[in-house]
Amino acid sequence: MKNFTLLLLLLAFVLSTSAQIEESPVSPVPQAEEDRYRNLDNSVGFGIVGGGELMGGIYPMPGLGYKRYIKEGAFRVMIGGIVNTNTQNGQWGSSNYDETAFSARVGYQYHVIVGRFMPIIGVDLAGGYYQMKQMGFNQENETRNTTIGLSPNVGLEFFINNRLSFLIDTRFDFSFQNYYQRTESPNFFNTTKSQGMQTHISPISSFMAIFHF
Repeated sequence: MKNFTLLLLLLAFVLSTSAQIEESPVSPVPQAEEDRYRNLDNSVGFGIVGGGELMGGIYPMPGLGYKRYIKEGAFRVMIGGIVNTNTQNGQWGSSNYDETAFSARVGYQYHVIVGRFMPIIGVDLAGGYYQMKQMGFNQENETRNTTIGLSPNVGLEFFINNRLSFLIDTRFDFSFQNYYQRTESPNFFNTTKSQGMQTHISPISSFMAIFHF
């Protein structure tokens, strides 16, 4: 009888210990920063891209971007463009102004995660086209410019959460340019043509809101 009582007590102790082990919460494994924020494979971005290499100076255009992420980087496609038409009428006559610009970039970017920040360095194959025509007041002006080349870039992306981030970057363009300009009036005519390599720095190449999925 004594041995039977000890056996019951031992069995009760084992069951109680087992239940406590099952009920004890398991401490979660801390997530790496990249797992917390940069853990989705695709993103689309909307914002402003620079087209200064097409006409010189600062030339912002609406832009759209897409990225496909891999372990330590991403392949990206980015396009931007603008169409501007303006007509004026006055006592000296009328004038028409038409402007069209398009830019496209395809490349790869390497990144690291530092908290919510993601420094980026990459290179794009880039190309663009710019055209402007102005007619009126006894004068015509036309400008066309085509570029294609390589564009190293550096940037910084900040994550609000794993679904939303903001990107700002800068770039250095090294491209081949085909440029044409014509000015014509009743007493004057001039054309300028040039081809060759050019370099251009865009302090703000793009500023975008990025949505990850």
